[in-house]
Amino acid sequence: MDLQDHTPFIRGEKRQENEEKDKHFYRIERNFGQFQRVLELPQDVDTEAIQAKMNKGVLTLTLPRKEAGGQPQPRKIEIQS
Repeated sequence: MDLQDHTPFIRGEKRQENEEKDKHFYRIERNFGQFQRVLELPQDVDTEAIQAKMNKGVLTLTLPRKEAGGQPQPRKIEIQS
């Protein structure tokens, strides 16, 4: 998984093999292919703390949010003349 400009790119490859044997024939099928998923993350996700885990073919992403204090506070800017 790659992360570029707050956008994760998930790439993988799927392989499947099916084998069937009988008294009169033997058949094997192989399917494979690559895939890519691109996600758009909310702006308040802490990209430094993202975790990814794979378990039994399932990818789980943990996307912690930044604390509320991390957002810029409104302020006044004086205009000089």
